[in-house]
Amino acid sequence: MEPRAAEALARFVECGGRLIIVGAPPTRAPGLFEAGIKDAAVAEVYRRIMATAANRVLQVEPPREEELLSWTVQVLAKAGSTRDVVFDQERVTLSQVYHREGDRSIHFLVNTSEREAMEVRANFPAARGAAWLWDTETGARSPILANADGSLELRFQPLESKLVVFEPKQTRRCDPSKVEKPAESSGRTEQLVRGPWQLEFIPAWGAATFEREVAELGDLSLSPDEQVKDFGGRVVYRTVVRGNNQGGSLELDLGFINGTCEVRFNGVPLGVQWWGRRVYALTGRLRAGDNFLEIEVTTPLANRLRSMRDDPSAQRWAWWAPPIEMGLLGPVILRSGSPEDSPER
Repeated sequence: MEPRAAEALARFVECGGRLIIVGAPPTRAPGLFEAGIKDAAVAEVYRRIMATAANRVLQVEPPREEELLSWTVQVLAKAGSTRDVVFDQERVTLSQVYHREGDRSIHFLVNTSEREAMEVRANFPAARGAAWLWDTETGARSPILANADGSLELRFQPLESKLVVFEPKQTRRCDPSKVEKPAESSGRTEQLVRGPWQLEFIPAWGAATFEREVAELGDLSLSPDEQVKDFGGRVVYRTVVRGNNQGGSLELDLGFINGTCEVRFNGVPLGVQWWGRRVYALTGRLRAGDNFLEIEVTTPLANRLRSMRDDPSAQRWAWWAPPIEMGLLGPVILRSGSPEDSPER
């Protein structure tokens, strides 16, 4: 630790801050220049902190990686820290960042799981006022109805984030009729979109485009085909969907995708998605007979980098990485229902 950093910590503790030391206390400075002098300066600052404010210093053992979450909860409790968010249960894949702007509390929460959705109940002890959900993609805001104890029920799709903002001047409870609720799924029917699938591989760099045909969808990283297994770039999946003139709502659910996806249906772009359920509204778009479906997936590049064994830069980034599942794994489903139904992302 640099002596200036040690002095900054000492001032922080002197002003009432709590210091948590993980493992052995700092006694040395980095580098060889004046190493003895700097080491002594760091050790002296730590001695001074312990002599004047030992009650504000907590020393704990480092955690094992698999126990990091429970270890953090225990350390915060020992330190007497007030938690900004308290969840009904701790989840390794749920992260949050807290910011305060004046009296307004701002919480950014993320489900880091690529596959699993989750429902959580969250309490925000320090927040005051009414809770609002800010959509970071569209800029829209909607109220969140609180439970009787002030907690919020939050649903996260895979890789979904939420920005929850508490407006201190709004103390009333939200009108339930103004709170968005998930659509009911009763009475809906599903149709599996089957192959064969025509795949066009467009490498990110340094190689020619190539094509393959597959009967079923699957993880491209497990392919026995070396060119496919070590791919990185864009893969365009094409197939034909048979349609009829059925009424009501219709949605296309792509299942699991590791990557960013863009859909074109009968040549019409339906948008790009990279998180949550990969669901696209198809109401009014399915025509009788043949319909042409294109799903373009941009894959991670780790598998391609791992295969570049003669490239030192690529190996420096990816030599350690195991094969990463890749592409459109599906299942791809057409889901129909009543006219009131609508896809929930």
